Amino acid sequence: MPERWIHSQVALGLGQAMVVCVLAMAVAWLGHLRKLRLGRETAMALVRGLLQMLSVGLVLVWLLKGAAWW
Repeated sequence: MPERWIHSQVALGLGQAMVVCVLAMAVAWLGHLRKLRLGRETAMALVRGLLQMLSVGLVLVWLLKGAAWW
């Protein structure tokens, strides 16, 4: 059986992240169409959410695997 170049859980996570990004962009686009001027707030919320997910992921890796992620 050939080696997979990406783990199935990683692929699932990336797929879910792509779906969430598309939905967030759709909300931002609808806000733009309605002239709500929420572009900066939407971008900041997306960046803040990404940073929060990354930090929680790093804490989980540290808790589950110890210092191996260094």
